[in-house]
Amino acid sequence: MDVSPAPPWAELPDAVLLGIVRRIPCAFDRAHVGEICRSWRRTLLQIPPPRPLPGILLLTPHGPTLSFVVAGDAWCTHPVFVPEAFRRARYFGSYDDSWLFLAVGQDNGHVLFNLTDSQEEELPNWGTFQLHDRELEAEILLVAATLSSSPNVHGSVAGGILTADLPPANSMEHIAFWRTGSDVMSKTIRTSGVGLLEDVAYHDEAFHFLTLDDIIVVCRASMAEPWSPGKIVVVDEVNVSIELGNITPRDELGYRDLRIVASYLVESRNDLLMVEKLAPNLLSPASAFRVFQMIKERLHDGQVHYSWEELTTKLDGRMLFVGQGCSRSYEAANYPGLDAGVYFLDDRSTRHDPKIPFQGARARRYLCSDNGKWSGTPPQIKLCVHGSRPIEPLSSRLAFPLRRQF
Repeated sequence: MDVSPAPPWAELPDAVLLGIVRRIPCAFDRAHVGEICRSWRRTLLQIPPPRPLPGILLLTPHGPTLSFVVAGDAWCTHPVFVPEAFRRARYFGSYDDSWLFLAVGQDNGHVLFNLTDSQEEELPNWGTFQLHDRELEAEILLVAATLSSSPNVHGSVAGGILTADLPPANSMEHIAFWRTGSDVMSKTIRTSGVGLLEDVAYHDEAFHFLTLDDIIVVCRASMAEPWSPGKIVVVDEVNVSIELGNITPRDELGYRDLRIVASYLVESRNDLLMVEKLAPNLLSPASAFRVFQMIKERLHDGQVHYSWEELTTKLDGRMLFVGQGCSRSYEAANYPGLDAGVYFLDDRSTRHDPKIPFQGARARRYLCSDNGKWSGTPPQIKLCVHGSRPIEPLSSRLAFPLRRQF
């Protein structure tokens, strides 16, 4: 029987094939590269290219779409499937491998949903709180969340920011922890002593919470699993130790007529960065960004001192994708055709009207025309989804890193 000869591209050297794939940052297009021929797929499984870049999920009236930056300021957009129940959900975070944190329905039922395979995991909807000399159980609203590792990894812990309505009829903000896969809140810590919380990130094997005053609250959380001979015990309890460092006041803004309208934590090159979004007011589109690196110093008395040092080299080749609980850093050098910049979402709605997360699903409307990229050089801000046209109001929006496609 005649055997057709292998196509000429099947024997490409690995370095050439990887060079091709590095120039395809769109996760959807990369998925088809491995289908061209068996030898390509085998090579890509053995020597995977740089991880796919995050996408921006838009839930438009015409259906959900996912957009990826592909070259310069050009973006490609693909339709995606999102269950009908999740199209009016509140999105409050994401994690690698396409995991989305959602609050669904009028009762804000929290769920972790995977966009790739539609896998779902319940999240806590209630918590137990210490109020004076008694414990109270109350319904919670998660505002932002992240994970210590993939939810499929044993021992993974979730950390987040929540609010709970407790007597005397006021809303209290807390730090919270729970075991992934559990709908039971393990630990809640009231943050009235440090101020309102801004963002959360997992860095250096600890959850780092950022306050509006740029204070860092470091919480080391791990599952408490007592030894039990002859059987496996699933324990929802999470051990938490807290480290609160003094913070050195930063220099004044230095940007005329601009104010800080959002701050994000990003792990980059083994350091923790704080990215500030600047605008004339809360409803204005972003005008500029500042990037700071956290400096940690342990003093002679054992106390930890933190300070923020602005990066003099600005982005220094970084591509920073920022969003509450889901910011990520990438090296532009690994993605030919792309440049350093801060890629951001439109979070003006929740900052202008903090009641939005508490509204019923049908009442929530978000601004979304200020999804863009800041390059630090004129023109500093460029809208990156649907060009420069204003985008219709959407019910939700989110950036997240996609699952590796090979």
